[in-house]
Amino acid sequence: MNQKCRLRLLTQEQIKSIHQRSLDILEKIGVNVHSPVAIEILADGGCRVEGQRVHFPAPLVEKLCQIKQKSVVLHSRTGRHLESGTGEIYAHNTGIVATIADAKTGKQREAALQDAAALVKLMDALDNIHAVTPIIYPQDVEPQLALLYAARELFKNTSKPFHGPGVRSLAEAQYIYRMALTIAGDEKTLREKPIFSLACSPLSPLTLPKEDVEAAIWGAKNGIPIQALPCPTAGMTAPITILGSLTQQNAEVLAVLMLVRLIDPSVTVSYAARLAYPDMRYGNVLGGGPEGAIASACAVQLANHYNLESNVYGPDTSAFVADAQTGMDKMATTLLPAMAGSDWLSGAGSLGGAVTVSYEQLVIDNEIFSVVFHFLGDLQDDQEDLGFSAIQDVMNQQSQFLMHPNTLKYLRSQELWCSTQGPQSVGNSRGYSGWLEGGSKSMADIAREKVDKILKEHEVEPLDAYVERGLDDIIQVARRELVSAQ
Repeated sequence: MNQKCRLRLLTQEQIKSIHQRSLDILEKIGVNVHSPVAIEILADGGCRVEGQRVHFPAPLVEKLCQIKQKSVVLHSRTGRHLESGTGEIYAHNTGIVATIADAKTGKQREAALQDAAALVKLMDALDNIHAVTPIIYPQDVEPQLALLYAARELFKNTSKPFHGPGVRSLAEAQYIYRMALTIAGDEKTLREKPIFSLACSPLSPLTLPKEDVEAAIWGAKNGIPIQALPCPTAGMTAPITILGSLTQQNAEVLAVLMLVRLIDPSVTVSYAARLAYPDMRYGNVLGGGPEGAIASACAVQLANHYNLESNVYGPDTSAFVADAQTGMDKMATTLLPAMAGSDWLSGAGSLGGAVTVSYEQLVIDNEIFSVVFHFLGDLQDDQEDLGFSAIQDVMNQQSQFLMHPNTLKYLRSQELWCSTQGPQSVGNSRGYSGWLEGGSKSMADIAREKVDKILKEHEVEPLDAYVERGLDDIIQVARRELVSAQ
């Protein structure tokens, strides 16, 4: 993306002020840390500890923030890789939820193991979803194993990189690592070419919970990329103002960054901001409003200030069906952070503020990404002549542009979005009569047909049989250790 076109909502003075206030928060107020392991690391690194409250000296934070981080590179099991900091914007789906918005019934239902496989297979076929995170907790398996089943289905049903997940315990992180190790073959290869990352979610306000932080510590010691993923809610778990909530979120990200860099400065950390704004009239935290889009764009600027990979909400909505509100919400929440230059946009497939997911919405969000990425492309066609020769020919020869060589040359240009989409588009561009002839279908109708077609026809590059058996064996071990032992 052209750097000159980047959207700037925060001034440089505001960014410096947020940074300074974050230093004040970390040093004077401190962070509640519920892990003795983390407290020991932070104390040994120079932090002041008062019970479970850890105070981060500003000079230490400044010093660790100055460490130059290498680009975050995420690999897939088939050799693909995605590298941040190249100017490309990548997208992944929303995180693990428990329900499916069923378009056929118009109601929500519990997510099942078959959904974990089908949704991943669907995303494997969608060009503008570049990495996949476990999208649902299957509700028809043991709760202790739900994430592990979701991870297994992800490894089986996509050849794209595995993004995330947000684990709930150290044990989950270790079992997923064993799955990744089964695929990579050995620890050296997995460290050099990580095929998954781990999210560490501070509990707002300013708390590092035991399970999350100990999984992150273990991950950092094993060279796994870490996402600092705070999820504050303005007016509820953070100040209600945009600048105030951004500052608290920034301090929470820095707390995770400090911990990881005290363990291993070479481990990459992502600025994975998830600040949400509720409708205070109802107390609902459903997302999708313009405040969320603004907060995501601002978070990108803050991530750039620290030279960290940015990962923020993209397509978000408080609507529960694929309607006009969904389109309005999702385009706004995708476009602003994309214009700010985010490395990653999260949220594909989400409805109702990411409390449920939809097969059809994944397809529609894939098209929203396509449009937004198209907005940010370069304009280079015919830049020498700027159409002069074609205009001259048409005017002097009383001909038409339709059959002119200039039109034929650029008819399938990447600058023409309709040319790049073709039959893949789920929108209508045929006019009224063509729409009637096509069955008078809505975008959701066409998306539903596309879902059925992909799930029927799409082929995923399979895992080797012995690797698939190895993943199954890991789940069986987890069942004995996590379920049977209780």
